[in-house]
Amino acid sequence: MLRLLWRGTKTSAYLKRWDERFTLKLPASDSTKSLIWIHAVSMGEVEASRPLISSLQALYPGQQLLISTMTPTGSARVSQLYGQSVLHCYLPYDLPLFTKRFLSAINPSVGI
Repeated sequence: MLRLLWRGTKTSAYLKRWDERFTLKLPASDSTKSLIWIHAVSMGEVEASRPLISSLQALYPGQQLLISTMTPTGSARVSQLYGQSVLHCYLPYDLPLFTKRFLSAINPSVGI
């Protein structure tokens, strides 16, 4: 958390959507549809996952895709590439309470 605060002093985008990192706010998913969760840490991993995401969208059009990232540039790239066709959030801090709350809230069919 301290690292994130420090990064926020240099790049304010790190402080935006802070509540997602504590699982206080997560994207609203459709509980009647299965959800595939893909974690791509940064913009580079978002770029690398493009073929996978395109294939999943083509093969499973009835399922929701959630892409989690850790950086503002990764978040921006998800928005640029996919707009509203996927859900996006920042991955919460890797602490038991937040992890449990995150997985319980999104209830993924599969995580990649």
